[in-house]
Amino acid sequence: MSNSNSCLTTLFSGGGGGGGGFFSKKRPKRNTSSRVNSRSGKSSSSEPPSGQRTKTDVTMGKRIALFAAIVPTSCSLVFLASWGGAFLAPPAANAREEEERFSGSKSSKRTSAKGGSSTNVENEGEILSGKINLNGRRLVAIGDVHGDFPAAMKALEIAGVMDNKGEWIGKNTVVVQVGDVMDRGDAELAIFTKFLRLKKKAMKEGGDVIVMNGNHEIMNVMGDFTKMKEKEESSGSGDKGSSSANSNKENASPDSNSTNESSNESEKSPLKKASEQFQNEDPVIQGVRARRELFQPGGAFAMKLSKHPTVLQVGDTIFAHAGVNQSHVKYGFDRINREVSLWMQGKIKNPPDYIVESEGVVWTREYGGKDAGVKYEAEACRRLKSALALTSDPEAKRLVIGHTPQTTGVNSGCKGAVWRVDVGASRGIYGGTVEVLEIKGSRVRVLS
Repeated sequence: MSNSNSCLTTLFSGGGGGGGGFFSKKRPKRNTSSRVNSRSGKSSSSEPPSGQRTKTDVTMGKRIALFAAIVPTSCSLVFLASWGGAFLAPPAANAREEEERFSGSKSSKRTSAKGGSSTNVENEGEILSGKINLNGRRLVAIGDVHGDFPAAMKALEIAGVMDNKGEWIGKNTVVVQVGDVMDRGDAELAIFTKFLRLKKKAMKEGGDVIVMNGNHEIMNVMGDFTKMKEKEESSGSGDKGSSSANSNKENASPDSNSTNESSNESEKSPLKKASEQFQNEDPVIQGVRARRELFQPGGAFAMKLSKHPTVLQVGDTIFAHAGVNQSHVKYGFDRINREVSLWMQGKIKNPPDYIVESEGVVWTREYGGKDAGVKYEAEACRRLKSALALTSDPEAKRLVIGHTPQTTGVNSGCKGAVWRVDVGASRGIYGGTVEVLEIKGSRVRVLS
């Protein structure tokens, strides 16, 4: 094992890979008996009883804040460079391969899924939709995954759209991940790559895999990396078992257009070019500068994110990372998506107000429920009802959000008008039990 991997193993897992890591902390296990088990098919109520969490590991923020005075300087530099650059010391060779595919893959023209979409906006040769028609297709919502590859893959398996070999089996299902793939974990690019590869296969069968922009994607494009080292109130851990199965998933169906090292400079992977550009610098500065180079507006990864919607209506369900209100509906989802995309591409100078203001679509906490500190949601429910009423063809019945980790798992509020799907699944949050939301016609249920 290399010095960098040895340092990271010690810091994150105490040499293991699950609990017992640096500043680890235990939490009691949450009761999940009221869920639908995707393997057994047993049904449950949509409103789970409150309960508690599983054993958890500690967050990246706590380690960054406290380990510098304890571990050797060499380990500190490797660790900080890894979270700053996200690619200088990746956790495993397979994750590195996924990241290279994402960063080096060429954009392809998107074909419309069965059922089509309406009111679309041109975006770098692809289509960025503000509304997608379901036409009877099954819909699945996945919450924030924050760089945790095993958690993201487990969500896809629970949803019944990916098998244990990492292949698409969802037929014409439409999957929407509500954003915040970025930060707090070390496999963010591998996750993006897997979603993209599954998307291509899903669309051949009339399905789709849509990854949205959350506040963490927005922050990275703004050059704000503070959330990668933010001290969390909750500590986190995850599954101790990760590895051989997930390794197989990462390697399944490799793309044919992976980067060739002998190719000319214009075809070289952005990861490789960035690491070469800053290779003689201090590792910490190298990581931060390289990451900023890649995610700044017009940068290689910002261009990838510019193809992701920020707010979206799929059938009679609205998706936004944090929420929507009347002003967002009146302004237009297409318009919001277009302006965010143009900013990420570096074609307009400033990010749109709707993604930076405190009540914006990726920031508001008013629909987050008790875990967002909302004691009385009646006023928020009235605002949501008014916003839903402004939609049409069809009129939206519900809003699905992430953003605020839910200590009771996926749950609903406002009499089913809002569904919260961020379960804190990433080990960078608190390694919550993975759950997803399934919508088939008028039936909405939680799968676990």
